[in-house]
Amino acid sequence: MSSPEPLGIDELRAGFADPPPGAAPLMRWWWFGPSVSRPELHRELTAMADAGLGGVEVAYVYPLARAATRFGSDAFLADLGFAANRAHELGLRFDLTLGSGWSFGGPHISTELAARQLHWVRREIGPTPLEVPVVSAWPGEDLIAAYVGAGSLQEQPASYERLPIVDGRLMIGVGTGPRVVLLAYASLTGQNVKRAAVGAEGPVLDHYSAAATEAHLQVVGDPMLDAVPAELVGSVFCDSLEVYGSDWTPSFPAEFAQRRGYDLLPVLYQLTVEGPGAARLRADYHRTLVELYEENYVAVCQRWAARRGVPFRIQGYGTPPATVSSYRFADLFEGEGWGWTEITQTRWASSAAHLYGRPVVSSEVWTWVHSPSFRATPLDLKGEAHDHLLNGINELVGHGWPYSPAEAPGLGWFFYAAGALNDRNPWWPAMPELTRYLSRLCWLLRQGEPVADVALYVPNDDLFATMGRAQGGSLDTWREAHRRISSAIPATIRTAGLDYDLIDDEALAVTAAGRYRVVIVPTATRVPKSTAAWIDRVRASGGIVMAVDSTCDLPGAQEVTADGLKDALRSAVAP
Repeated sequence: MSSPEPLGIDELRAGFADPPPGAAPLMRWWWFGPSVSRPELHRELTAMADAGLGGVEVAYVYPLARAATRFGSDAFLADLGFAANRAHELGLRFDLTLGSGWSFGGPHISTELAARQLHWVRREIGPTPLEVPVVSAWPGEDLIAAYVGAGSLQEQPASYERLPIVDGRLMIGVGTGPRVVLLAYASLTGQNVKRAAVGAEGPVLDHYSAAATEAHLQVVGDPMLDAVPAELVGSVFCDSLEVYGSDWTPSFPAEFAQRRGYDLLPVLYQLTVEGPGAARLRADYHRTLVELYEENYVAVCQRWAARRGVPFRIQGYGTPPATVSSYRFADLFEGEGWGWTEITQTRWASSAAHLYGRPVVSSEVWTWVHSPSFRATPLDLKGEAHDHLLNGINELVGHGWPYSPAEAPGLGWFFYAAGALNDRNPWWPAMPELTRYLSRLCWLLRQGEPVADVALYVPNDDLFATMGRAQGGSLDTWREAHRRISSAIPATIRTAGLDYDLIDDEALAVTAAGRYRVVIVPTATRVPKSTAAWIDRVRASGGIVMAVDSTCDLPGAQEVTADGLKDALRSAVAP
């Protein structure tokens, strides 16, 4: 997306003095149950507009009283339509979440479409040959492959051979001593939608399956956009990815062979062992998961949204293992989390926006702010907002506004994980001043182009090679990057008076080699050939490459330790 023409100084002064409504913070608007009344919807939207908020993002969550309607019902959809029209009359943006709770799913997700994971079982046996019937211990569980290796449960085999399955029986030949049979099952994760509204309960969908994504959009998304015309919708939204343990889909072996050029099942056991070959397999395995998530979830949602005439916004981090560049398949990028001297999920999103030309990038703010819910003050909100602005964010989505019926006792209903940022809060009279202040800063940060002197490389190949459940790790690329790259590195960049973008291998295809004065390659043991070639072009264009605690071969790079980074940066570029 190209940036608009820069404004003149008089226009900048006018916008700073009177920021446009489109720069004002949004509020996530929780509908509990869903149990809402139209008079209260009208009253709350009016209160938001009076406070200077820019709009709402409707989220449908667990009931706090007997639910008045069911999620997805005609009555629920009619209430959405009513709220959208009222928001439009008030000049408020109206965004829709594409499912209840998180991650997306529900009663429409069958066993075939539900999230799956690999499950490993080990059995120690002697040298005697065995024939074992292959049976499913649980609905939806399938034996994918079986292996045998010399060793014991205490002294694990270094390698395995794949066992044949003949007529539904696992055939184990004669051995020469103790052996371990390693069984790879694909099973349902069992995860159901967290904190779902009434009528939205059910399994989480398989985010690596286009069929599962399309089924969800047909059942949940289409009725919403039939009820709320596209011209009333600011965007459709996907919250953070929290598909716990999901690392399998039925098509995975075929997809792996097509993308990586070799068969997976003969070497699948390498997910559980150590060694150079195992590291390569794990890297290929998790890279394939990333590609399937991008193509079969994010891109499917974006294409569907485009057909419906609305943008698709996503918090693209978590599990599945989304990378910085995975954002490129969506329209609008969103982050979460504060901390201006460390790699946050917010920085994950803002870096992607800078790399892929999205002039507006949002973040969920005030999650867990000064809990419990009514403890936070406007100063707390202002301070955390500053942290997000320092991370490159220029649109704030408050977390959030709890819908509350008039008859609810005390301060009314509130969400379990956030400040209660509605007009029942005792300090609410100060909110208009705060929203105007934040609107001014967000608008100003949308002018011109983002500038960063430093690119901080995310070594995805190394992350993919060391992550994964079989090794006791996570499936969250951001989390693994946060663990691997010392927080001292981003802290040193920021306290040196500089700013940085995260970059990864895919982003280099759209990133000019002369864009950054300094490229830092941290803790990398290898980089793809295309990345090494880009780094060579950085040096040829006059840039400086710093390898911080890396062991890969990068000719011409400065070898720098984390402790020596500050002095190296000060020598390379002025703040």
